[in-house]
Amino acid sequence: MDKPVFMIGWEFPPHNSGGLGVACQGIARGLQQIGQPLVFALPQQLPSGGSYRKVRTNTDFVSSSVKKDKSAASRSVDRLTTAEQAGELSELEMILVNSNLEPYWRQSKFTGFSSGDIVAESHRYGRVVAEVAASDYPEAKLFHAHDWMSVPAGLAARQKMKKPLVLHIHSTEFDRAGGGQPNQEIAEVEWQGLTKADKIVTVSHYTKQLIVNKYSIPADKIEVIYNGIDPNPDYHNQPLAKFLADRPVIVFVGRLTIQKGPEYFLAVAKKVIEQNKKAIFVLAGQGDMYQSLLVSSAYQGLSGSVLFAGFLRGKEKQMLYQRADVFVMPSVSEPFGIAALEAALEKTPVIVSKNSGVSEVLPKAYAVDFWDINKMSSQILELIEKPQKRHQAGEDVYRQASALSWRAVAQQLKHLYEEIL
Repeated sequence: MDKPVFMIGWEFPPHNSGGLGVACQGIARGLQQIGQPLVFALPQQLPSGGSYRKVRTNTDFVSSSVKKDKSAASRSVDRLTTAEQAGELSELEMILVNSNLEPYWRQSKFTGFSSGDIVAESHRYGRVVAEVAASDYPEAKLFHAHDWMSVPAGLAARQKMKKPLVLHIHSTEFDRAGGGQPNQEIAEVEWQGLTKADKIVTVSHYTKQLIVNKYSIPADKIEVIYNGIDPNPDYHNQPLAKFLADRPVIVFVGRLTIQKGPEYFLAVAKKVIEQNKKAIFVLAGQGDMYQSLLVSSAYQGLSGSVLFAGFLRGKEKQMLYQRADVFVMPSVSEPFGIAALEAALEKTPVIVSKNSGVSEVLPKAYAVDFWDINKMSSQILELIEKPQKRHQAGEDVYRQASALSWRAVAQQLKHLYEEIL
């Protein structure tokens, strides 16, 4: 039997805040489909007063009933005695998804977010991942870490076990800064991972070039493997209840942060509504810009035409994509943009920022500079006022999105693993 890959992540549905968790889930599913065993380590906190029996997950990737590996948990508790007496532990767990895709919970040295310092927490998480990997998974053939939060764990495990490390970059600190000043402490962790990893995977050529330019990493160390997408058989292309049937609906799905450009979406909304009073703009997501966007929307008199839907997942998000007449992603810097693929798979016309990786796999999407409010507005007006053009634009991106899959992503990763080993 093939030796397992030990993956290290930070989020995984249903405990995710955006595309990182979705991508990790897709990659894991794809590797399972091609027969590559894996273990996936994640930090996770139990509910207050919770127990193993009470923990449940609704993700499609793992079993719906969480199992406790008693022997593994016992070994962990034995190893933690000294640290616990030293006051380093709180009631926290680390979830491991094993080779059979069955999750179980175990105690660990990871202390969660009690300090409020995410960099310090990522290092704590790293120490326990390295310990667990070395003691329970010595047969792992390599480590595959996702984004900077997993870098300390990946480097610690690599040093402890002398196994190769693949660092998968879904977003850099320069992307998250949205053209502003990056957090220097996070950028330093990111740089350490990029320089010390045996191979780097990026989700687009856009991101590869950014890493070469910002971190001076040799281009031949970086492999581009685009994200995939798979239709959800439960409700993909199924007739769902329509809402606002007589109004054109324009949709934004993503974190309400400077990186994703929601303020440009709001500016576009104002310009479009001035010419088409029936247009409805929906922002689906959460983030630190929520309050300012809400106030700005009210101040501009847009409250009746701009709706804030909050963070959506599953069928609710699918319904929004299916209902949308146009999907808009005006990101300031977008390494990929899985939401655009999700919309395309529902035959929804897509407008994306030129500063996005997804435009490399959706050449039929409308690509525009994120700051070009006039052009974005005119494209939206043309699509909502010309049904035939809107239909054709949706069909075009649907064909391109349908050609992608997480299984194909997994096959590329498997080939990369073989090359490294």
